[in-house]
Parts: sequence; C-alpha cells; structure tokens
Amino acid sequence: MSIDRPRLKRDLSGESTLGLEEVAKKKNIAVTRSFDRIYTAFEDIRERVATYTSKVSFKLRKQNSSCQPAYLLIHTNRHRKDLPHYINGTSLQMPYEKNSSLVITKVAMAGLKRIYRERYHYKKAGIMVMGLTPDTQKQLALFYNEDPRHRLLMQTIDQLNRNCFDQVKFGGQDLSKVWKMQQNHLSKRYSTRLNEVIEVRCI
Repeated sequence: MSIDRPRLKRDLSGESTLGLEEVAKKKNIAVTRSFDRIYTAFEDIRERVATYTSKVSFKLRKQNSSCQPAYLLIHTNRHRKDLPHYINGTSLQMPYEKNSSLVITKVAMAGLKRIYRERYHYKKAGIMVMGLTPDTQKQLALFYNEDPRHRLLMQTIDQLNRNCFDQVKFGGQDLSKVWKMQQNHLSKRYSTRLNEVIEVRCI
C-alpha cells in the first residue's frame, strides 16, 4: 500500500491531511510569439513589440510583481534559406522596479530602435521581464519616482479588459489586430461540438 492511500482514506473520512500548496510566483515572465506574416517595416514590428509588452506587463500585475531588468529579442525566420538571417537582443535597464505597461513599453521601444536593422524580414519577437519582486516591496530611486497615477490606471485597464475581452489598448497597438493561436491540427471535439460529432455511414 502506498503512503498516499492511508492519507486518502482519512481525507475521505473528513480528516484533512493534504493541504493545498500555494502556487509559486514566476521568477521570469516572457511573451515570445511568431508574427502572422513576415514584417520588414519598423512600424509593424514596433506594433507587435508594443502588444507583447502590454501582455507581459499584465502578467506581472496579475501576480502582483514588478520587474527591474527586461530583455527584448527580434529575429528573422531561420528556415528561410533564401533570405538573410538576423537575430539580436538587448537588455532593458530601468531606474526602479515597475509593472506599468506605459513605462515598460517606453523602455522597450527605445531598445527596439537599437537593435532594428533595415532590409531584414522579421518573423518573431519577444520580451522577457526579470528580477521580479513583490509589488509591495519596490525600492525607489532618489531621482526617479513612479507616477502614482499609473497604478490606478493599470488597475482600471486590467478590469476593463477582463470584462471586454482585451478591447482597451495603448496608442502603440493596432486596434484592429487580434493575435490568435494557429489551431490547424487540433483533434476533433466529439463530446463538446455537435458539428464535430463522428458520422457513421451504414452500408
């Protein structure tokens, strides 16, 4: 008999033996995705990076964390042998810990200008925030203080997006563009979709 069976028996009898473990907060959070198509213009890549930065900032606030450094990466499609390959990244240093989409996006845009190169066909970008600390334990710098209005603004935007399916976006994002996961090879959902139920033909 395994050690879990006696515990399970006591649990079924109403005696609690297995406590719920607290989910550990992530130490790094990243949003890295391929583009829906190849981009060459800086403005198109800037819009994608702004969207990814907004998403990673939301994940930060969701776990009540702030970040100090971040890392931005862009690269071309390495499988396209007919096109020149380019990959580059840059560290994004911030004066103090933060989780505001406005501030992190501003820093990410400055980083993108450093690593973007013309005449390349970009296929993917990503941003990772690191050095996460609890939002209540931020160490502010002497000459750089976070705008207190950002916290309330971010809380309001997050609440609106939960209720309106991410309809509130920032100025650098394309309001008409919605990223969707490619699901071309999913298994049929026989038990939950009537139009996907197996059809049996009698001969």
